Amino acid sequence: MDVIYFLKDRTAFIRQLYCVTSAPYIERIQKIENEEEPFLLLNSSDEDNGPAFETEYIEAAESLDTIRLMYLSMLMSALHIYLKTWTKQSRIPVDDECKSTFKTKGWFWGYSCHFNRQFKIDFNKAPVDLKTLEEIILARNRIEHQPSITSRPQYEAKDYEILKSFSYIGEFSEYLLNEIGFSPFTAPLVSVSEEKLLKAISTIEKFAEWFNNELEPKIYPSRSKKNE
Repeated sequence: MDVIYFLKDRTAFIRQLYCVTSAPYIERIQKIENEEEPFLLLNSSDEDNGPAFETEYIEAAESLDTIRLMYLSMLMSALHIYLKTWTKQSRIPVDDECKSTFKTKGWFWGYSCHFNRQFKIDFNKAPVDLKTLEEIILARNRIEHQPSITSRPQYEAKDYEILKSFSYIGEFSEYLLNEIGFSPFTAPLVSVSEEKLLKAISTIEKFAEWFNNELEPKIYPSRSKKNE
């Protein structure tokens, strides 16, 4: 199986799906900001009861944030299944020591342990910032495991202890964090901008390409000889 092909096929799908599904909300926000049809101010009194089209604007902004969170979660699922698939392809099961790492540090570092022990592939040598990957994983965990039906994805104190700073938060959450610090009352909401979502996709692709080039020749040496 050409594992990297399927990983890139999935990331390409996520990228194009985001572009398609985000477009109506981006267009709505731009039209409200530019006072274009159908969001025209009929007279000066329209703003007396608050910002014009506030409900429509908030709905569009929250919808954008929600679909970006959804695609970030899909992205990390793609990386997870990518590493899981390579483990199956190698026909070498995860040993007890690395199983322990899975439980204590999570699946990414569990696979890091496995491929380092079995194939001498060190994730720390990847041409990407592993803190970025770790933060994406934490963000995904908060998206998937919300504490209450009334709450939005929110970081926890233990996340702050690990990362010390957050990339996937909104401007207001960042302001509170800088001014007040982390507390149960200022715990930042997980928020993903378009720029950071697309950067996360590129980061995963870059990591996967590096990993593929490291592992494939060790499992399928005949493939590398054909490419020489």
